[in-house]
Amino acid sequence: GTAWPLLAYRVEMSVFSDFSSNTGFIFDSRWIYGSEINSLSFYQYVQTNLTIGTTYYFRTYAVNEAGLSVPSNTLQQICIELPKAPRNFKVVVSAPLELTVTFDKPLSTGTGDQSFAISRYILELIVNNASFASSPFPDDGCYNGKIPPCSLTGDTPFDLGVGGSSGIVYSAGCPNLLDPINKCTRWQGSLDPSESFTMRLHSLTKADTYYFRVMAQNEAGISIASDVISEDGVDVPSPPQSFDLNLEGTNTFRLDWLVPADTGIGGQSRPILYYIVQLIASEDSTTLTFFDSHNVLQTNLTTATLVNGEQGVTILLGTRYWCRAIAVNDAGRGEASNLDTNGPTFAGLVPGSAPARGGGVVTIRGTNFGTSTAILIVKIGTQDCLTLGILIAQTALLCATPPGSSGLAPVYISVAGLDLTQQSAFRYDSPIILSVLPPLIKGIGGGQTLTVSGENFGTFDTTPIASITNNIRVGCAPTKWVSDSSLQCVAPPREYGAPQNNTVVVRVGSEESTQWAEGSGVTYVEQPGRVRCERSTTDDCIACCLSSCVTDQMSGI
Repeated sequence: GTAWPLLAYRVEMSVFSDFSSNTGFIFDSRWIYGSEINSLSFYQYVQTNLTIGTTYYFRTYAVNEAGLSVPSNTLQQICIELPKAPRNFKVVVSAPLELTVTFDKPLSTGTGDQSFAISRYILELIVNNASFASSPFPDDGCYNGKIPPCSLTGDTPFDLGVGGSSGIVYSAGCPNLLDPINKCTRWQGSLDPSESFTMRLHSLTKADTYYFRVMAQNEAGISIASDVISEDGVDVPSPPQSFDLNLEGTNTFRLDWLVPADTGIGGQSRPILYYIVQLIASEDSTTLTFFDSHNVLQTNLTTATLVNGEQGVTILLGTRYWCRAIAVNDAGRGEASNLDTNGPTFAGLVPGSAPARGGGVVTIRGTNFGTSTAILIVKIGTQDCLTLGILIAQTALLCATPPGSSGLAPVYISVAGLDLTQQSAFRYDSPIILSVLPPLIKGIGGGQTLTVSGENFGTFDTTPIASITNNIRVGCAPTKWVSDSSLQCVAPPREYGAPQNNTVVVRVGSEESTQWAEGSGVTYVEQPGRVRCERSTTDDCIACCLSSCVTDQMSGI
């Protein structure tokens, strides 16, 4: 029985299982517990200054006045230390508003190598605050200092390895035997699966900053924490701005664009990794061919047109294409920019009119005009510009207008075989009458040739029509074109009752003249008439006849 009092307990420790030599110590409980030796049911002794990685063997004896008991069964325990912090701790953006956390097993898991099992990894997270002061795992707190270590406190905002934490997706690298509640952050005993560990966090908040640290735990306790690392909640970038495609020379494309307004976290502080430039052969095409198979690191690209596309498509000179750019950050590809074409576009022409004789200088504005007149053809109407120059590369041309005919005319622009026709974009000035000679038409029968001088009658015969009009318009019979500044008109007869004073109007195509100078009208005048005077008439009648001989005869009698 247990009635007889014990004097002590004796504990032996050795590095040999048979305790054959080098017994480390003999523990005599009488010197620690004294008279309490028979009143306690549990006895504890702590031995320090042991050698890490060494296996120690233990056995115990009970001592009474008769001597030592037989030894107890032998127990063994390897001496371990706290594990080192996990290695290669990284947090990277892996998708829009998603982070992937990775780390490797510590170099020492407790015995100076990686042979001892890690029972748990603790990944801590805090948002928009780099301090872990309120963590339940302080560097100098009970988890590292108390023997044995404190028990875990349960689900906390910091310990993502405890059941109940949200926003975690299991990695394919998690061992199948793990309970999903452990979220792939706890490995116990033989379930320690590999050298590296991965966890993914999703549904993050854009532009929030997430701070992380990780610790390893073995039977001795929890390691010191790793360095704190941080990463933002990053979304894909917005489209590149102001994408512009221009042709330089006969065989070179120049593409320019601006950095997206939002590169991933609002504003432009998040780096863009590279840009993808895409080419399509029609504006509404859904088939995309990469214009350049290499990632473009800057916001411009200059490349020859005669190169092979990524899908074996040859980019042909003189073919219209549409291009766009896509920005890529570490969250992925954003939306595409606006489409721009390599062909010319027309924005306007100043001034919008010029004399029909040609030689007026106009500025044509648009895009994709190139940088050299060698690849340019510009026509107004059907004629080439008399001279052509580049006022501003790509966007403004100077054209000396060719001769033409009054009225609207199209503008034709061709850049390296890519053409554009802008209908009714230019107007040749309307005819202007400066003078009509002679200004008097004798008699009402017409037939007199008039010379009409002015401007914009055409540099070639477009069958202009001159008319004499007041309240009735009567065309010349006929009108003869002489030059841009001169016509001949055979005056038509004056209609009965029509006014003497008339206006000459010249019509070229659909354009009519306006009067700009005095003397540009004409007046019909009577020729002097004769009547037979009879002597037999009365004196009054004779006087009447004599008077009529010198009177203008408007009626032709």
